[in-house]
Amino acid sequence: MKRVLIIEDEPPILKVLSDQLTKEGVSVATAVDGAAGLELALKTHPDIILLDLILPVMHGLECLRKLRQDPWGRDVPVVVLSNLSDKRRIAEAEDLGVKEYLLKATIDPATVSRKIMEHLAVLERQGKLPASA
Repeated sequence: MKRVLIIEDEPPILKVLSDQLTKEGVSVATAVDGAAGLELALKTHPDIILLDLILPVMHGLECLRKLRQDPWGRDVPVVVLSNLSDKRRIAEAEDLGVKEYLLKATIDPATVSRKIMEHLAVLERQGKLPASA
């Protein structure tokens, strides 16, 4: 089963995204702050991470920087879902190797789920995930 970690501090968004991905047959783990998300990611090694940037305890970009310092975390796909739209933050996230930067204000949960599933399908085709049954 494919595994997604959602690091998001807004409960309604977290629930909708978690429910949507679970319906797609994905195992979903969640964290509501950057520090807990980083710890969970390094402990469980999900296939992909959906990361908010404005988080309590540890900002999402700091979480991403620390994740990229880990041998496993250096290569894990990360998709950012944030309300931050300034070019400097987007550029910093891209420099840290995010696969996609999505703006919450312009995207619906079904589209976020579809994009996560597309990234998982790419990983599967690349042989980085077991093929679906």
